[in-house]
Amino acid sequence: MSCLGVTAKLPPGDPGLLFKTPILNQTILIKEALLQRERHGGLEGARVATKLYLPFDGANPLEGGRTVFFGQRTFDAGMSELLDLSVDERRKALDFDKMVLRTLDELPTFAPFLLKDKLERAGLTCSPLYFEISDNEWNEIRRYIRDRFRLILDKVVGGHGTAAALERLIDALWDLQDTRALDNLSKAFGLPSLDSAEIFYSWKGVLYFAWEYARVKPRVHDMLRWFLDVPRILPRFAPALRPDVERAMLGLQAQLVTVLRAVEDELGEYEGAFNELFLDGKGSSRFTGFLRRSRTVFNSIGGGVGQLQHAAEIWDELTRGFPRRQANYETILELEVGVGDVVSRARTVN
Repeated sequence: MSCLGVTAKLPPGDPGLLFKTPILNQTILIKEALLQRERHGGLEGARVATKLYLPFDGANPLEGGRTVFFGQRTFDAGMSELLDLSVDERRKALDFDKMVLRTLDELPTFAPFLLKDKLERAGLTCSPLYFEISDNEWNEIRRYIRDRFRLILDKVVGGHGTAAALERLIDALWDLQDTRALDNLSKAFGLPSLDSAEIFYSWKGVLYFAWEYARVKPRVHDMLRWFLDVPRILPRFAPALRPDVERAMLGLQAQLVTVLRAVEDELGEYEGAFNELFLDGKGSSRFTGFLRRSRTVFNSIGGGVGQLQHAAEIWDELTRGFPRRQANYETILELEVGVGDVVSRARTVN
């Protein structure tokens, strides 16, 4: 999420800026699955972290900058180096901004729907430039999620109230503000009420990623077929270069398939639990099991879908300029670095 880019489009001091600390509005926020060697400084156990990248030159962000992970014990020290926190106003502004970062840190990706939903539920207002999503797309996702809520709730509690009462429960799941209704739903599912808001929010997030994955799946499969098309691509290269090209393409394909299978396994487990309750009438025990681990599933699927989307964007950007996407040797190696960096990061679970 380019706070830097949004800031450039808004007037100085615009109330739509996300942060109160000016330097944070010059950052690029990145969701990053951590490599084992990066698990330090208070981030142990985090699966997807929020990295702040502050370019040395905002006009040329690719030329280098300073990075820090939110949640590191060194985060405050790093901010102290950049800001004079002896000024009370600046310290209060940073405290507010850390609350904003904590809110953002709970997301596995900066998908526009999730970002808008999370900020609205937290009562944080900012420019819509941070989450450019059309009303039509927002409403399509909203209908999909609410329809899935309705199918499950009708099975679990539908026989104990009116249609209007069912709609109120769906509203409660969507808004996640009515703690009494959420606690009652937790009891209906046999879940601890203490974590009800987090559990049901994660369910909502899993449904979003099921919708999003269905949308991006054709593009991801096009990319995978391209990486498998070694017999067609190899003869275009000099014999001395073919081993490097084959290694790069097959290696990336294997890594992408690993991520893809992890996403589809998680989604398949959810669909199995859903069908067992909704279609097969076998009871809610398997679905309740899903809800108990929904936070883990939300992070896992979110991270995986994010990796596949990012990899597909890199692949499309680097190859679409070639006829039939027959990329040259330099582009193959560039793909190996770019896509490889996205998909080779450790996929761990909270």
